[in-house]
Amino acid sequence: MKTIKLFIAALFITSCFTLKAQVEYKPKQQSQGYEKKNEENIPKKKVHTEPPKDHIIKLNLLSPIVSTLMLFYQQNFSTENSFQIGIGYMNFDGFGNTSNTYNSPYSSSTSANNTNTKSFYFTPEYRYVFSGENMSGSFIAPFLRYSNMTYSADFTKTYYDPITYQSTSITNPFSFNYQTIGIGICIGQQYIYKNKVSIEVYAGPVYNMLVASTIPTGNPNYSKYDFGSNPIEIDKSISNINIKNYGIRAGFTVGFLF
Repeated sequence: MKTIKLFIAALFITSCFTLKAQVEYKPKQQSQGYEKKNEENIPKKKVHTEPPKDHIIKLNLLSPIVSTLMLFYQQNFSTENSFQIGIGYMNFDGFGNTSNTYNSPYSSSTSANNTNTKSFYFTPEYRYVFSGENMSGSFIAPFLRYSNMTYSADFTKTYYDPITYQSTSITNPFSFNYQTIGIGICIGQQYIYKNKVSIEVYAGPVYNMLVASTIPTGNPNYSKYDFGSNPIEIDKSISNINIKNYGIRAGFTVGFLF
């Protein structure tokens, strides 16, 4: 009996020490500095940044309105400076209204049929980005433009006899060539999207000067058409299409970077 009492007492004492140890034990907490140190040791993911591209090929989306194809190549030299070259080609039927002339004692008139206009353009320009960088942003661009334009038509001269009321017509094909130099300046805005696509709008004045012209003076019938001292005036519209005086250069382009 005494042995049983001693066993129960020993079991009781052991249980008390075990319970006390469980209550007093607290897990060791890690300090904030230790956690921060571990976060700093975690390797960061590397972000790959593609360097800005320096070349763009662009198409003027407004040029088809006047039956013209305009392409541009732009190269970047620094965060603010770039150079662009534009080439264009025009080929369409138009400029068919000629001015009438009257001679005494017969009345006469000149008309044009099968009219056609062809032109080649070459436009170098320097660009300075004053708000933005790497061809993206607001820019100002002084430029030069050379154009070589050929206007051809079948001209018909009709003579009217006021006495007999009879008419006589003579038709001859003629071709006129004009070469001009233009100087101007544009302002615009160009956006670069994901280093792949460019969108651009620009506009500005240009002054065109006639530097050379070729008219068919060798044709024996040329003098009969009374084109006047200024052959450009065979059509009132031609003087407004890159031949002389002031004009407007404008465009809306979409391009691809490479």
